[in-house]
Amino acid sequence: MGRMRPDNDNVVRDQNSPAAVRVSKTRRRKFMGPPQETWFWMTIDCLSSPNMRSLSRTARLVLDRLIEEHYRHRCYMNGHLIVTYADFVRAGARRQSIRQAIDELVATGLALVDTGSFASPERRRSSRYTLTFYSVDGYEPTNDWQRIMPQYVEARLALIRKKYRKRRSLRERYTDAA
Repeated sequence: MGRMRPDNDNVVRDQNSPAAVRVSKTRRRKFMGPPQETWFWMTIDCLSSPNMRSLSRTARLVLDRLIEEHYRHRCYMNGHLIVTYADFVRAGARRQSIRQAIDELVATGLALVDTGSFASPERRRSSRYTLTFYSVDGYEPTNDWQRIMPQYVEARLALIRKKYRKRRSLRERYTDAA
């Protein structure tokens, strides 16, 4: 049986056949999601992957905010998602940890970032984000997170965390000296 799509409240048509199939409201909810609410899907492979499980709390908050932005644009703007640091802070992330969280998402292959430019006011451009487990402009998802071997995920994240720990200690050393 092919993918099902709703025509109205109770009728669902199989894309491979013109015949309409009546479905109960419970079954409709199970396959189509809640009718009055926005909801999102994510594969169980992605959710249970070492990439997802090894993310820090802040990285998970940043990922959740990117998913929210994706669905606010009705899933059409992946690859062009613009989320500001203020948006991430409103989602619960500490401003000082956002850059590290974004680096974690990129290192695990869950997101890509097209870094913006802040050279001059007339040429300023915001960073744009892509979620690799959702399609972009009608093309299949790249699923970059699947290409990273599980044994390398922790090593990549350890390097990122070490880099930011070092930056933090240097910052503290120079602010204490002043």
